[in-house]
Amino acid sequence: VQKLNVDFLVGGCLKWLCGGPGACFLYVRPDLSAKLKPSFTGWMAHDNPFAFDTGPIERASGSYRFMNGTPVIPALYTCRAGLEIVSELGVENIRRRSVEMTTRLIELADERNWKTTSPRDPGCRAGTIALDIPNAEAVSEELLARDFLVDYRPKAGIRIAPHFYNTDQEIEDVIAEIDDIIATETYRKHLAGAVKVE
Repeated sequence: VQKLNVDFLVGGCLKWLCGGPGACFLYVRPDLSAKLKPSFTGWMAHDNPFAFDTGPIERASGSYRFMNGTPVIPALYTCRAGLEIVSELGVENIRRRSVEMTTRLIELADERNWKTTSPRDPGCRAGTIALDIPNAEAVSEELLARDFLVDYRPKAGIRIAPHFYNTDQEIEDVIAEIDDIIATETYRKHLAGAVKVE
């Protein structure tokens, strides 16, 4: 954020930062912090919150001036281990590995003539690849039933989001599982409109 000289950055620790729900953050460039008066605030933004003073708020300095309600302490403790792991591995290393895995997913999709809705340029691509194959929603449901953690989004397809802890074999396995699902008689009949896949 300092290299980019951003004004603000808002994020959460869920998913890519390996934390649980409820932990999020706001960065405000330090030279802007004292100049800004947040319109949405709470008791923790007060200079002395535990005095429980009434009347106009006397804002804290630094990041606390942007606080509102009581921090979700369990969520903050839950996210720490994931942040430590990400920090230890390094974002650059995680990104490099992500590009390798998502590139391999695109290669495997291309070999099968499956449409991908994710950008092909790694510089424009996040860590998710979406496969827009026929009957993607039903295939996604079957993958979930077979313990493959994916999800489905309309007009995007089956989203596969490998992270640093995934292996090359798992990339191959999820594609092989899709091959197996679409090769079934039930799937072929569903495409023909003869049966409903459940």
